[in-house]
Amino acid sequence: QAVALPLLNSGITTSTGGGRVTSSVPAQATTTTTSRRIGLTTVPQVTTTTVKARGKAEVRVLVANGSGQRGLAGSTTNALKAAGYTNVESTNNSNEVCEMHRRNRYDLILLDLQMPGMTGFQVMEGLKEIEVDGYLPVLVITAQPDQKLRALQAGAKDFVSKPFDLAELRARVRNILEVRLLHQQMKETVEELEASREVVR
Repeated sequence: QAVALPLLNSGITTSTGGGRVTSSVPAQATTTTTSRRIGLTTVPQVTTTTVKARGKAEVRVLVANGSGQRGLAGSTTNALKAAGYTNVESTNNSNEVCEMHRRNRYDLILLDLQMPGMTGFQVMEGLKEIEVDGYLPVLVITAQPDQKLRALQAGAKDFVSKPFDLAELRARVRNILEVRLLHQQMKETVEELEASREVVR
């Protein structure tokens, strides 16, 4: 069995089997499940996942900045597009973020914690109702050092401090997307393996 996997770079190889999960650096793309026969029954044993690069243009990103920060949102969006992430949308309305994510299922949301209306923390609570597995694809943007730990505890995967360096932003975006997409594929792989075991039973 082989399925296409979505990752950004080259080099991630993961394998599960016998309670083992291993990984190296990002990239190729097929999932292969091996099996062996026990009597008349074929039992799935090891699933090996090689993650292949998914084009940056296919990754969906949302930039959510406060209404008074259109310049920041624009520069962030432009920096991401210059790095190859061309499928980037933005909003300055915190009340729109959850509904936009429900419709579009972004791979990453850059979320300003200080937005009018709903705060970034309230937005993350709303996102948790959408991401039922508890994985929030959120990188928070904040100027308040004391909010960093609270944001991570609330489910954010990373943060950048304002004013931020665009090279640092791109690096953090890349890292989060690699983990996010691998998380999605590993979840699908586990579900497929469990389903095949149910068939055997």
